[in-house]
Amino acid sequence: MSEIVFSSWGRKIVDNRKGGDTDLASLELKIPTEYLGDSKVGAFMGWDGVVLLDKDVDVVAMAAEYMKRVQEKHCCGKCTPGKKGTRVLQDTLARIVEGHGEEKDLGIIENLSSLLEDCKCTLCMTSVIPVLDTLKHFRDDYMAYISGGRKPKFAGSYHDKLTAPCMDRCPAHIDIPAYIEEIKNYRFDESLAKVRERMPIAAVCGRVCPHPCETACRRALVDEPISIMVLKRVASDHEWMHHKPAPKITQPPTGKKVIVVGAGPAGLSCAYYLALAGHKVKIIEMLSEPGGTVAVGIPDYRMPRHLLQREADNITALGVEIEYGVKLGVDVTLKELKAQYDAVFLGTGCFKSKPMGVEGEDAGYEGFSSGGKNNKITGVEVIKMELGEPDDSGRRRPQPVKGSEYVIPCDMVIPAIGQDPDLSYLDDDDYNVQKTRWNSIKTSGGTMMTDDDGVFAGGDCEYGAMTVVLAVGHGKRAASVMDRYLSEGKSLLNDEEALEDAVNRLGVFNSDEKVPVLGGLHREHQPKISGAERAANYDEIELAMPESQAVVEADRCLRCYRVAMVATDK
Repeated sequence: MSEIVFSSWGRKIVDNRKGGDTDLASLELKIPTEYLGDSKVGAFMGWDGVVLLDKDVDVVAMAAEYMKRVQEKHCCGKCTPGKKGTRVLQDTLARIVEGHGEEKDLGIIENLSSLLEDCKCTLCMTSVIPVLDTLKHFRDDYMAYISGGRKPKFAGSYHDKLTAPCMDRCPAHIDIPAYIEEIKNYRFDESLAKVRERMPIAAVCGRVCPHPCETACRRALVDEPISIMVLKRVASDHEWMHHKPAPKITQPPTGKKVIVVGAGPAGLSCAYYLALAGHKVKIIEMLSEPGGTVAVGIPDYRMPRHLLQREADNITALGVEIEYGVKLGVDVTLKELKAQYDAVFLGTGCFKSKPMGVEGEDAGYEGFSSGGKNNKITGVEVIKMELGEPDDSGRRRPQPVKGSEYVIPCDMVIPAIGQDPDLSYLDDDDYNVQKTRWNSIKTSGGTMMTDDDGVFAGGDCEYGAMTVVLAVGHGKRAASVMDRYLSEGKSLLNDEEALEDAVNRLGVFNSDEKVPVLGGLHREHQPKISGAERAANYDEIELAMPESQAVVEADRCLRCYRVAMVATDK
């Protein structure tokens, strides 16, 4: 339990500087209290206020540092209010902290808040909120600096993160406003380059992604969400349709060798970013083609196979080798891989049918996909269910109705209740790779590292059956941590990843926000082939959005950037 010294987060003021014991849990604030395992968080500053956990944190100095980073690192400089306003704020706050401030500087800070309301995007607009909160509630601290009676005393460090509601909701944490801005400016190659910083298979996630980012789009609070997924496809289609090769710039060879098990989204993503870092990467895949479940579970009319192959070819062009028809636990063991490579990534997916838990399921009857008469299925016995009485939590659980059993005659039973990872390759040897109670691979603290040193895991085999974009995010995170493991011998998160997780737990999107934007610019939709055409072939149903239409759609983006910063004791 962490007690709050002061909080203005969410416009709710909690001030315990003169006594009180309000904690984070009581306010339902998911602010991190530890940072990278060995540091304590003293304060959090961001788009919705300030949270002070340690009275020794100098909030005036923190506000000055926050505005400095907003101006120098994150401000795009494309509008006068943002570019000039944040610079004046930075200089004014710096002057105060350096002991050269005057009382009139406090008025300058207050007046600038109205100027920043006219910014091009919300980055600079929201950055003034925590600064004004410190000025309003810690005015005596500002005056102590101005009078010359105070010097900066905080001996810790600051760590900042650029985010946005859509970026935060995206499991791959793509810089969505940035790639949309490039499309708005007809810079399709640059847009795809921005996507590829976090997503190497844009052609796939531009088609089959469930786009959770769009559920956190602030434009939806005005009229309709931005067509984020389709705009990603527009950038990818531009490269493909213009026969442009993907960039092949990598770091110098490190001499380290990595084996990736599985050429699904997680494995391809992990291999891509490891190759960019200069490591020698090989993928082994039990199927005869890349893509994993995307290849064998999604029909061509939704995800054309040749485009999936093109994405894999872009990855092999970086020097990644893919060997098909090799199954872990059958053709090679994990023990052998560990002996041959410096690190291992397990991205084996969820190809196993989830068991129903019924009698006869494992008897091997003919007609059961995975007793009857002559070892054949003749029917399935079922029983009716009803809701029982509410338990202590108020939930009514289903329970069987006695005597309601009956048989459904059938020749075949197909379980369709989900998939499980096939982790049989962990059963034969003495590994430290632990499993969860859901029969997935256990990893540690967002690092994707298992309990077995040098063995990492991600995607469906680590999380359970989920989405392509989550698997891609896992692969990217694993590659980043593996790179540090290979170069430093440590599997730790970096600043970017630690804050990424912290901001994600806090949440960026506010569905109750009143967005002061005039609506009426409706969402652009990509063309689709008619039902009559679909009946005659298996061609892709959803067609490419024309680039001129994509530019119109991109112009609807509100660029909802925010900056978060933590103060830590180390």
